[in-house]
Amino acid sequence: MEPAYAHGDDLLVEPLAGASWMRPGEVVVACHGDRLVSHRVVSLRDGMVILKGDACWRADAPVPVDAVLGRVVGFRPAPRLFPGARMVKRLFRQILNLPAEVFR
Repeated sequence: MEPAYAHGDDLLVEPLAGASWMRPGEVVVACHGDRLVSHRVVSLRDGMVILKGDACWRADAPVPVDAVLGRVVGFRPAPRLFPGARMVKRLFRQILNLPAEVFR
């Protein structure tokens, strides 16, 4: 979910009580296959949710509303090696034209 949240940040997640609590634009945590992902809600339709990471080129495959575990309401940044580490990683990704997943 870079640039909003970096890999290793601790996310504070509030449980959801159904689709009526989700709105497009909110960041949620969901089960996507065998992984947990924190992605932004793009849309809700027919009991399914379309999610997309901020650094991803395209949206994820739809997941059932029940797969969404909660809404991200805060975070604590992970310790960084040096202040510009995120910028250096982003620069390397751009130079090498690699997807964000390579630099986790």
